[in-house]
Amino acid sequence: MTSRFHPNGGSQNQEPGFSAKRENLLLRLIAPGMSSNEIGEALFISEKTVNTHVSHVLNTCGRRYAVQAVSQT
Repeated sequence: MTSRFHPNGGSQNQEPGFSAKRENLLLRLIAPGMSSNEIGEALFISEKTVNTHVSHVLNTCGRRYAVQAVSQT
């Protein structure tokens, strides 16, 4: 894992290659209510990987729930 600047101060660990573009795609799939399994199938990744990415997005934007992250975009 690499470390990157976190907007709320400090740093955040993030998987190599996980980009803001991918975060935005993830949020666009969460918005209409897709499940982690459905998102995984759409992106050809496991449900566990989806959940990991969702956690990273939530930490990045300082939110606790995916719904809050979606409403922030």
